[in-house]
Amino acid sequence: MIVAVHMCRGNMNAFWGGEGGYDLMAETAFNMSNVDAFLLEYDTPRAGDFKPLRHVPKGKQILLGIISNILTLSNIETFWISATYGAIILLSLIVTRLTSGKSYRSD
Repeated sequence: MIVAVHMCRGNMNAFWGGEGGYDLMAETAFNMSNVDAFLLEYDTPRAGDFKPLRHVPKGKQILLGIISNILTLSNIETFWISATYGAIILLSLIVTRLTSGKSYRSD
């Protein structure tokens, strides 16, 4: 059995649940020993950037929700430019981590 935590921002039926990046809780949450995977919402700018993902320890699974059905045409261009840039950085970190076997913690 895999235990996963969905960090919801409350978009159901246009309900606003919160905003801000994962910065303040990333290191603590991602190191919870009883959780195998995290489902993170990155589908709007209110989720912040991808920097908190540096705290994900080896062996944890991350699923990024980067597509939303609530985007409007007026903000899609800017959002997708930012999301694509962030995804490129994330992918390069993952490739580096997989090929080096080292953690990205800057203790």
